[in-house]
Amino acid sequence: MRSWLPAGSTLAALAAGAFGAYQYFRDRRRESAIRVEEQFSDNLQTIAEYVHEANYPSAGLLSALTSLKELVELTKDPQRYRSRVTSVIVMAASQDADFEDPLQARFDPLCLDQWPDYRCWLSKHSPQQQFLLYRYLQALRALAERHRDYFEGMRLEGRTLSVNSSITERDFLHFQQLLEGYRRHLQLQTVEDQRAGVEKFGTAIGNRLLAEELLGTQAAMRRVQSQPATELRNE
Repeated sequence: MRSWLPAGSTLAALAAGAFGAYQYFRDRRRESAIRVEEQFSDNLQTIAEYVHEANYPSAGLLSALTSLKELVELTKDPQRYRSRVTSVIVMAASQDADFEDPLQARFDPLCLDQWPDYRCWLSKHSPQQQFLLYRYLQALRALAERHRDYFEGMRLEGRTLSVNSSITERDFLHFQQLLEGYRRHLQLQTVEDQRAGVEKFGTAIGNRLLAEELLGTQAAMRRVQSQPATELRNE
């Protein structure tokens, strides 16, 4: 037995070391999971609060969406975490965002561009997407009513928008956001629904020809490469 004591002591020391290492790495994994959860929650809160904060930078929303793409892959159940983000985006876009506010009108197009699961969700839930399109049209009507001559006289010449009157920079950028978001929604729909959507867009701004030029063809579905707004207003 005395001859086995050194070996037994060595084994006990190895077992204690292995258990200590196990505890160490287990605690590190737990701490890492906690950090991921905290960062996830912070970024998700940024998305939820974007439409409630005055002058909240769009770069902050973009940063949050980019971070969430990476964070969900570090979780044990990425699909569940992606669904949580998608649910927050859907609620914020359909219920909280004010599409008549130029800053808040950025929310939906940016999420459509940066969060693929949101686009996928909308393609499977037509009634909810139709409601979002309705909200876009309401905002466009309100904007066009304030600047009827501007939108009725607007034309697309090549890849440039041409106008014969002026509006404020804020309102022009607002129109760009609404146009971009509406276009992205149409891309998720059937050809028949796209045609109906183009007609509704034209009715909303009082210029059906422009709607057809901007949205009525596959080429026009891409982003319009327009001149700076300050030049457009004074053409």
